[in-house]
Amino acid sequence: MNPKLLLSFFLIFAFTSTSQVKSKAIETIIIDPGHGGIDAGNKGTSRYKTKEKDIVLDVALRLGKILKKELPNVKILYTRTKDVYPKLPQRANFANKNKGDLFVSIHCDAFHKKHVNGSSCLVLGQNHKEKSRIAIQENGFFLKHDGEKETKAFMKKHQDSFYGSILYQDMFLNQSISLGDKIQNQLITKSKRKNRGVKHQALYLMRAVSMPSVLVELGFLTNHKEEDYLNSNKGKYNSARAIATAIKQYKKEQESIWNASTETYSPPPLTGTYFCVQLMASSKKLQSFKGLDPVEAYQEKGLYKYLYGHAIKYQDAVNLQKEARKAGYKGAFIVGMKNGKKVSAKDIK
Repeated sequence: MNPKLLLSFFLIFAFTSTSQVKSKAIETIIIDPGHGGIDAGNKGTSRYKTKEKDIVLDVALRLGKILKKELPNVKILYTRTKDVYPKLPQRANFANKNKGDLFVSIHCDAFHKKHVNGSSCLVLGQNHKEKSRIAIQENGFFLKHDGEKETKAFMKKHQDSFYGSILYQDMFLNQSISLGDKIQNQLITKSKRKNRGVKHQALYLMRAVSMPSVLVELGFLTNHKEEDYLNSNKGKYNSARAIATAIKQYKKEQESIWNASTETYSPPPLTGTYFCVQLMASSKKLQSFKGLDPVEAYQEKGLYKYLYGHAIKYQDAVNLQKEARKAGYKGAFIVGMKNGKKVSAKDIK
């Protein structure tokens, strides 16, 4: 990318980011009910007339109603409020034009094995393949209904924007993961979902919106028990309630770290317990890691320790380690993180 163009993106992005986290860090929330209209999403077991598009719209409207009541000073906007299909550019442009501070896309999962269950949250992952199961499912309807040529042309406009910048990695990605963690914790508590974790995926929609963003998979409609639950009033309300509580927790966290006197913003350390991979240590702050993403700098004993990835399960961390070593970091090893502090991986396995 041209250095002058890159500098322009950094300046524009820095201004935009600062303007979006003023005295109130979260002022506008964009809720995106997935699919809609000509795109039904997944059909589950076909025991119900409702499809994914119907369930996620119901949950999205319930979520918005809760947030409007409990966060009256926050603007709540939807990419759709009825059974219509907004194309990828419409969804992304709507979110960006309205200067959203948060983008939450709601979906239901599907798998060919009926016993598979649980909820997950997806955040943008630059290095992850577009041919993964979830990326194929969630990108597929844009390619099918918007046209592959049109979709790829639209995405090409975004490939050199904030997405690849250090500011995105340091700010939006960590914020997205933080929200994803909170949503997962609430879904486990309120909806008794199995925790499938926060996952990094090459998602077109998340790449095109310039704000922290999460795609929530509420559960598997191909699993009888979860399909029954998500078709019930209790299931839809509890799902909306869980996401609303997580957003409120996230909003409180973000606003607590805003320093109004100096007008500076520092992204919070990721909370909770997870694994990542230490790539290397250096006395200098580096900005390029051979395409690996996300990488955060952790200061320890006068050195910057560069930590790659975010894995709930140890086996996922093993896969991240393989990726790191394949990229050239032969000495990469797995470490644990517990509430912002680096610990031995064996201490949290």
